[in-house]
Amino acid sequence: MRFWPKTDAAKDHHHTAPTPAEVRAAYDRGRRDERARHRRSPLLALTVGSAALVGGAVLALAALEGSFQNGGAVVDQQVSKAAQQAGEALRDATDGSAQSGQASVGAGG
Repeated sequence: MRFWPKTDAAKDHHHTAPTPAEVRAAYDRGRRDERARHRRSPLLALTVGSAALVGGAVLALAALEGSFQNGGAVVDQQVSKAAQQAGEALRDATDGSAQSGQASVGAGG
């Protein structure tokens, strides 16, 4: 039993090489298709990058301090100090805006 016809399909078609314009168009179409399939999220990239930087900093600090326990203690101290400073700055900002708001109400009335 024969699975293929007796005529050779390659002989029936005259194949010509694609022009440079056709190659370029196909290349651009492929790039566009792949870009559409693999859309990137800038927010996700920023989050992953930030997490990698923090992880690298923690590893470096652990190496400098000699252990993860000592490195973690240093990180905890720095985070606590930063939280206190941020809280004070936030209180100062809210107190300043409340005072300026009261001054503008008093000047307007």
